[in-house]
Amino acid sequence: IPEMRRRGYPDGVATGSICAGGTLGILIPPSITFILYGIATENSIGRLFLAGVMPGLLLVGLFMLWTLIKIWRVGFRPYASHFRYSWKDKLGSVPKVGPFIAIIVGVMYALYGGLATPSEAAGIGAALCSALAVVIYKMWSPLDWWKILRDTARESIMILTIIGAAVLFGYMLTSLYLTQTLAQGIADMHVNRWML
Repeated sequence: IPEMRRRGYPDGVATGSICAGGTLGILIPPSITFILYGIATENSIGRLFLAGVMPGLLLVGLFMLWTLIKIWRVGFRPYASHFRYSWKDKLGSVPKVGPFIAIIVGVMYALYGGLATPSEAAGIGAALCSALAVVIYKMWSPLDWWKILRDTARESIMILTIIGAAVLFGYMLTSLYLTQTLAQGIADMHVNRWML
């Protein structure tokens, strides 16, 4: 948000863009939410990843369109009307995002190329992130790694708590026959897949 504020974007647009962008993390692979859902429901995580690509891209397009409409309606321009990025500027930004795209491509290739299971692909992603931290950010200090490992342990405990609660929740729903009743109600509607 500070960068958007510095460029003069309206606060509502800046905040909305950040919040909306955060919601895309559950759809666009590799998604931790899909991994948790796949584990809890015993579904294919790879198929869940594939199922999230098109809705994720659709939402990206809709968010971009809405942001453009919103800033055009208020008459906002972040730059002078004649300003354009040169190809040199555009290509100069590639090294900043290239390593992160390489991690995503590496994980997805390992997963869909049949080289690794979802759990092993997560390990590959962690190894690639560690290599990125050492090579690009020069993180050689044990103190830096201790902070990373400490924060990772905190996040992992939170995720394991969510998985445990999801398993308990799924067990309770099944024991109370809620999922079976809902599935039967949907089947009794006799509607086509698009209506469903």
